[in-house]
Amino acid sequence: MKALLLCVVCCVTLGLANAGEGLGDEVVNVPTVPPDQVAEFEQKLNRVIVEWSESSSAADRRRRRMAAVDGLHDVGVGVGLGDVEVGTGTDGGEALSHRSWRQIWAERDRRSGAVGVRAETRTFRAYLLRFFQGVAQEQLEVKDVPELERAAAGKVQVNNVKRLNGMNIDIVEVASPSQTDDLLAELRAMPEVTHVEKDALFVIENKEEGDPTERLLQSVSAYRPNDPYFSQLWGMDQGNRAGDINAPEAWALFDPNAQRSFALPIVGVVDTGIDWGNPDLQPLLWVNEAERYGTTGQDDDRNGIVDDLYGYNGATNSGDPMDDQYHGTHVAGTVGAMGNNGKLVAGVWWGLRIMGLKFLDASGRV
Repeated sequence: MKALLLCVVCCVTLGLANAGEGLGDEVVNVPTVPPDQVAEFEQKLNRVIVEWSESSSAADRRRRRMAAVDGLHDVGVGVGLGDVEVGTGTDGGEALSHRSWRQIWAERDRRSGAVGVRAETRTFRAYLLRFFQGVAQEQLEVKDVPELERAAAGKVQVNNVKRLNGMNIDIVEVASPSQTDDLLAELRAMPEVTHVEKDALFVIENKEEGDPTERLLQSVSAYRPNDPYFSQLWGMDQGNRAGDINAPEAWALFDPNAQRSFALPIVGVVDTGIDWGNPDLQPLLWVNEAERYGTTGQDDDRNGIVDDLYGYNGATNSGDPMDDQYHGTHVAGTVGAMGNNGKLVAGVWWGLRIMGLKFLDASGRV
């Protein structure tokens, strides 16, 4: 088994590929570390991840930047059109510490009287494009972060500071791993800090005695779903450890039913559409919230398509991706049909959301 480096620095960096023409990705290589070298590798990590509160200079810098984009002038902390009244917030009179970018944007709209798109339908991509020119990370100097400058003064040499735009999070690289503890101690004592931690390794490794593969196989039977047609999916599990993708073995390691700390990924199935009435797909459907809570027959999200609740039909340029050929439904089921519900089949991974994107008609043609 390998140990994977879990590091905020390795988040995908977004940038404008062409002005106004979408976002491009910067590929980051994540190293793998043999288990017997984990302890040694951890000793070399010299980064600290810090999340600043709404009373910090980081939050004030974000407010001012967003206000400048909106053309607002009253951007003082605690008054006017700032996105939160620090020290006199809505949470029982206490300063709000952690707020998502969506909450921040919605609060700004409320304070400025703006109307339009519902906050829950907005994307982080749109947030970055509007307020940060599509750039996810910003290079800073230590002097740009007064709290960090105070924490490091006389004790720690800071070599690099990167900010995750819009989220009050900084990635701080110090001169040596031994200095990370000194910086952590100083930052944890600051009221402007919501959370701080050292960069660390995420280890995928079973430390119990014996062969991990054999232990895993002994528990696999508990992860074979009870769906009546699962046994006919030869590519998922043949029980002979060869010729299939070993789906139950994978589920034994990463249970699709487990609660996740991140938003469920959305998979767009570009095919003949999806049968959104299928009982194995219904619990997993991506739903356009603006249309769900809008008015039937109207383009509630103003994207040019009426009632696009579950996706888009490119064959008819309409909002209903209902499958009239069923190849797309088959593909969607392979991707993520709800498993272990005793109904039909099980997909590879049902911890996701499925969006129907129909471009082929009933004959399978464009």
